Amino acid sequence: MKKRFLAALLALVLCAGLAVPAFAADGAAPAPAVKIHGPNGFIPNQETAGFKLRRLVQSDHALAYEDESADETLTYTQLPLDTTLVVNDLRQQDGTADWVFVSAWSDPDGDGIYEQRLFVSEGFSVTVVPATRRGPFMDTEGASYLEQAQAIGSDGVGKPGILSSSVSLTTDHLYQLFGPDTLLCLEVRRMEKEGGDWVAKERKASWYLLPGEEEPGLAFTDVPDGAYFQAPVEWAVEEGITNGTSDTTFSPDRDCTEAEILTLLWRAAGEPEAEGGGSVANAGEDDFFYGAALWASDMGMIDPEEFDPGAACTRARAVTFLWRAAGSPKAEASGFSDVPAGADYAAAVDWAVEKEVTNGVSDTAFDPDGVCSRGQIVTFLYRAYES
Repeated sequence: MKKRFLAALLALVLCAGLAVPAFAADGAAPAPAVKIHGPNGFIPNQETAGFKLRRLVQSDHALAYEDESADETLTYTQLPLDTTLVVNDLRQQDGTADWVFVSAWSDPDGDGIYEQRLFVSEGFSVTVVPATRRGPFMDTEGASYLEQAQAIGSDGVGKPGILSSSVSLTTDHLYQLFGPDTLLCLEVRRMEKEGGDWVAKERKASWYLLPGEEEPGLAFTDVPDGAYFQAPVEWAVEEGITNGTSDTTFSPDRDCTEAEILTLLWRAAGEPEAEGGGSVANAGEDDFFYGAALWASDMGMIDPEEFDPGAACTRARAVTFLWRAAGSPKAEASGFSDVPAGADYAAAVDWAVEKEVTNGVSDTAFDPDGVCSRGQIVTFLYRAYES
């Protein structure tokens, strides 16, 4: 049984280049059409380009990559995210059936060679080679990656190909599995039963290309070039410290709460776990700031019994949080008239000025009660951790 399965898999493992005729234009039953459902305003446009493809082949009862890549010219459609490919009107009749085969190809090394990563085929149906794995690999049972395979639409797991009246694939799931610039081949084969075997009589393959990787932090319409917070925002997004308030906005002028600044500071510090245990008022396990609040309490930044996550973060509180995270170092007195020498934030202000994390609002005033915006907070963090 295993040898029969391997032989069938070898016969089906390529998505292109098979010696099977295309669907006849004047046939009694035309080829099922692939419909593209994309975001508003998307107009499918075909392009033609050369690609280097490295296929999976059978080797010692397993799958391995060919030694050499093949140069092929492909006509493909560039797809955005949030797009679904749908194949309807698949024939499923006695003795005749349309089988759908899917393969995905990615370039993990960035050397221009697209390696075959996914193949939905006959028998146990699913073969996935993750981008992090090298060498011969074959998932004969479909167990390890069955869930992922089902997530991209292979609802016919355990059947020959994808066997149903309609098949859909989403670009978002493929992007999550294989990353940007992934090639996708979607092939329909019209099979006929001859004796006890299914034989491919006609085929139609179509190619698609997923979008490339977006530059982080560059899509925010409210972060203009040259703004004082532009580099800090891009740094914070790239480091995973914060995201925008939407796909296109960062809201740099919005007031920042204490829960937000502590969370950003905690992430910038590497999300350390609190060592002292205990609990913090108004911080539950389901709150986004829970880990940050426990750590801040452990570091002496907040009173665990009086923590108010929604309170607006003042300039005095912001520099105090940063100062304590830095180990409460000593610094020369800054001399601001509105920062009393005995204030609990005075040493933090002195450190922030000496470290050039922030300056006063004038030569003589620091404005300790002024509320910080999101743009100001990421700028403080950027200067504290990048300088």
